[in-house]
Amino acid sequence: MGKKKKEKEPEISFDFSKIKNFFSGKNTAAWLILILILIPMFFSAYYRAHPINLPITDDWARSTVYNNIKNNLADEVAKQYPNLPNAQRNSVVNEQFNELLKQNKDDIESQIQATSDYFKTRMKYEDGQTYLLAIDPYQYLRKTQNMIEKGHTWDIEVNGTYYNTYKLAPLGIPTEEKPKFSGMDLHTFMEYNFYKIAHFFNKDTTLPSAVFILPLFISMLATIPAFFIVRKKAGNFGGFISAMLVGIHPVLIGRTAAGFVDTDAYNFFFPLLIAWFFLESFEADTIKKRISYAVLGGISVGLFSWAWSGWWYIFDVVLGTLLIYIVYLLVKLFIENKNNLKKVFTNPKLKNTLLVILVFMVFSALAVSYFGNFEKFYTGPFEALEQAQTIDVAAKSDLWPNVYTTVAELNPSSLKSIVNSLGGKIFFFIALLGTIITLIDKKLEKIEPKEWLFIVISVLLFLFLISPYALGLSTIPYLFIIFIPLLIGLIIILMKNENIDVKYAVFITLWLIGGIYTSRKGVRFILLLVPAFALAFGLFTGILSDMLSRLIRKEFELNKTLSKAIVISVLSLLILIPFMSSAHNTAKGEIPSMNDAWYNALTQIRNESSQDAIINSWWDFGHWFKFVADRRVTLDGGGQNRPQAHWLGKLMLTDSEEQSIAILRMLDCGATNGFDYLNEALNNDSLKTIDVLNEIILMEKDEAEDKLDSLGLTEEQINKVIRNTHCSPPEDYFITSEDMVGKAGVWGHFGGWNFTKSFIYVNTKKKTYEEAVPSLMDKFNWDENEASQYYYDVQSFMGEGEANAWISPWPSYLTSDTVKCTQDDVVVECDYNKLISKDSQQTVVIDSIKVDLNNLNSSSFVINFINTQTGLTAGTKNLKPHAVLFYNNNNIEEYVFDNPELGFDIVIANKNETYMSLVCDPVFSESIFTKLFYLEGMTLDNFEMFYKTNSFTGDKIIVWKVKWPDYE
Repeated sequence: MGKKKKEKEPEISFDFSKIKNFFSGKNTAAWLILILILIPMFFSAYYRAHPINLPITDDWARSTVYNNIKNNLADEVAKQYPNLPNAQRNSVVNEQFNELLKQNKDDIESQIQATSDYFKTRMKYEDGQTYLLAIDPYQYLRKTQNMIEKGHTWDIEVNGTYYNTYKLAPLGIPTEEKPKFSGMDLHTFMEYNFYKIAHFFNKDTTLPSAVFILPLFISMLATIPAFFIVRKKAGNFGGFISAMLVGIHPVLIGRTAAGFVDTDAYNFFFPLLIAWFFLESFEADTIKKRISYAVLGGISVGLFSWAWSGWWYIFDVVLGTLLIYIVYLLVKLFIENKNNLKKVFTNPKLKNTLLVILVFMVFSALAVSYFGNFEKFYTGPFEALEQAQTIDVAAKSDLWPNVYTTVAELNPSSLKSIVNSLGGKIFFFIALLGTIITLIDKKLEKIEPKEWLFIVISVLLFLFLISPYALGLSTIPYLFIIFIPLLIGLIIILMKNENIDVKYAVFITLWLIGGIYTSRKGVRFILLLVPAFALAFGLFTGILSDMLSRLIRKEFELNKTLSKAIVISVLSLLILIPFMSSAHNTAKGEIPSMNDAWYNALTQIRNESSQDAIINSWWDFGHWFKFVADRRVTLDGGGQNRPQAHWLGKLMLTDSEEQSIAILRMLDCGATNGFDYLNEALNNDSLKTIDVLNEIILMEKDEAEDKLDSLGLTEEQINKVIRNTHCSPPEDYFITSEDMVGKAGVWGHFGGWNFTKSFIYVNTKKKTYEEAVPSLMDKFNWDENEASQYYYDVQSFMGEGEANAWISPWPSYLTSDTVKCTQDDVVVECDYNKLISKDSQQTVVIDSIKVDLNNLNSSSFVINFINTQTGLTAGTKNLKPHAVLFYNNNNIEEYVFDNPELGFDIVIANKNETYMSLVCDPVFSESIFTKLFYLEGMTLDNFEMFYKTNSFTGDKIIVWKVKWPDYE
């Protein structure tokens, strides 16, 4: 048989001409735009995804393992060569360490990996999902959890009013009557639907897992409007740069990384979206498109108002732009039609502008009203501006402290720090140029002398704005200088009677000015400024790239594509590499503040406490307590600027356990209702009310009633007060944690609030001598000398900060935890090596403390004075402390020095023959917090240790269960 002939396989062929046609013309432009959008979206997601894997733990692990190895080697070398000088000893250690790394590389790398994995697990749930990154996201988790379980966000409904019972315990806080959308804000709505989608595909999905990437998703979308806004005026490259800056700017990443599931992503996504629709509504070529974009812009304003209470700021920028543009357009039309005013008001551009304004305003009002109410639309901007003016006042008009002065993200920013946050002086200068670049013809050869003068003036002013002198100016003059080039540019264009589109320049300049002003009020608001910076920067670089490519093409006779490629490549490298490096470092450092220690402590409370239990602590972690422990809290980050902050600080600051428990009972019985009802009965005399309240909470119920009766209160008034101060309180858990040591200055400040000084400050700071002094004399029964002294003290304050410190100091602990001591007979010695002060000449350090337990008045600080330049000890001196306190099991001995040389107290504690010490401000040495956290309950009867743990970083957390006295 012959061989069977092999069948010929069909040939596979490509029609490359079709592919070429597909990528030509409009298709090429569309694909290019898609690619230029996808790249910023990719990098936006890439950096924000870092918290999923927590890569920083690799660095921690390597540092930990290397340090352990070096420490072990150092101990061995010290034993072998005890007389070897330190420099040579360190050299030997380094040589042995490097040799050990070579010989045991694989084992050491395995150890590093295991250590890194251990760190990771301490910051993740059991299912491997990283804890959410911050505190505030947990308040939204709880609202979303309610939505999932109950179909609405509130806890209970009473007579048509809806309450969140978990905050401001025990009363809770009313939301509103018949809340819209089941009480959901936009963020809760997004979380709820993200969870629903994730749960549809995986029934085991947890809520934290489902919402973890939500900020990453919103941030990716924000790059799209940024691209198209700038592309319109500065081409694809300008749009690309703006989109990249929005995607990778470290300020934005720092608040919108995966796991930072808060509202911050909306705060730049919606402004960019609103800006895009607003500007497109002017650029559209048909009435239908103009109206459509204006409608979309108005709806976006409404959605933004649903997402965040500060929605008004971009709306105000739009209104400001419209006002300036209308004035500019009218002036321009009057110049063009001097002899025919009818043409001014019938001009198509004016009519189109008015149409856009009308549609935008109407739909903004409708959308804001739909998602909230109409009052929100017309009062929001004004209320917010009022809040901005009062956010940093030391004392409120009702005499209570202003807690917002200590909220870190609301701390004021300097102009220098704002510029540095944006990227530094050079990048800020470029962005400033971007605010006016659209007012200049792109073709350099067509620029006239007036325009060159405008450019020179603008460059000089902008260079001045990044100078040290300008960055030290007050806000208003600085912002006015930013506005000057725009004003000059508008005047020149009107004089030349040219048809140059000025809307971009006006809009972005106003946004930049508004962003800087807001950022000066609080560091968190720099986030609002970044989009304006990105747009301005993109406009300048996009237009600059066109100018440079034309120049290169002309000078070097290159083709258009090559010249553009060279310019774009160089500019991209110069611009993006610094921002990408910062983005990487920022993203890598984004880790959760929650960890296993906190999660387990709060889970223990949830598992073993009654459902109506209340958790008390400082307010920062209140959202954690509500969600993880599932229990009510006295105060949280959603309502911290309330009188409870004073009471919580005071119950930790006091040295009286009786007073601390009395304050806790008052808070758990009626929050601040006791004060409110008593103050009303005493004709709103807050000073008298505070004094009476501090007195009656320490009394038995019958005594308190008699006291109130003697003050003339009616039976009804007495009952209302007593019901909120002397009830049988619910189960209570009090948490002390290491972070509260660093915050001691804050809660100690509010706890020690001097209401008399607050009254003096509030009632004299803006009054004349003739108005203020007689009123102080009458109020406090002072003579004129005493009253005038207080008056002049208040007038001498340079700002609210000085007033705040005068009303109440900012005490501190010098040590974060107790220091173990050694005992030689009756002398206890504790090594500290704690820095007190440092300047260019001298460093002062507490080397140790020495306490003679039989003779406390001989105790002292051992102080070393070190030459800062050489690092050598220049001298040693023993200094007397303010006082020494010796906690000997449950007894306290104290010696107060007549002439202290260092204003700290030394606290020594003997617990089961183990001596430990701490150094602190005198107000803390016998405080309840010291006894709870440092001394772990010594001398206290009403606090029972419920749970104690340490985080993987060593931070201590102690949960106390309050043992209420027998109340009738």
